[in-house]
Amino acid sequence: MLLLLFGLLFPYMVFVLYFAVRLPKHPLPVWFPYVAAPYFFGSILLFPFLKTLVLRGAAPQAPEEQRVQRVSAARAARMLGYIWLIGPVYYILSGGLSQEPWSVTLFGFSWVGFLSWASFRSARTIEKKSRRNVA
Repeated sequence: MLLLLFGLLFPYMVFVLYFAVRLPKHPLPVWFPYVAAPYFFGSILLFPFLKTLVLRGAAPQAPEEQRVQRVSAARAARMLGYIWLIGPVYYILSGGLSQEPWSVTLFGFSWVGFLSWASFRSARTIEKKSRRNVA
């Protein structure tokens, strides 16, 4: 899976590094943002289909290995939920509440709250699935 992801990102990284290393004083071409955005979105849309093709021939995992992966996935999702909360804490401590309009702050806090809630919810769902398959 990691090779597939890097395979999709590699052409973009080579292009950007070429301009950064070989032509540092020249700006990126005007057409670059128009090509980069569709390339990224195309890669994101293409990834699930390529993933199923790659995993189609893979051997099924042992139940113990599945349980270990689910526990690891739940831990990672929970950690992501905590990471989402770092942004608002930094924002408050750096004095952002007095600099931005209240509507922007409210939207940002609600968005981060939703992302954090979704991470914790997915961790709980993974743990429930893991317990249900073990029992």
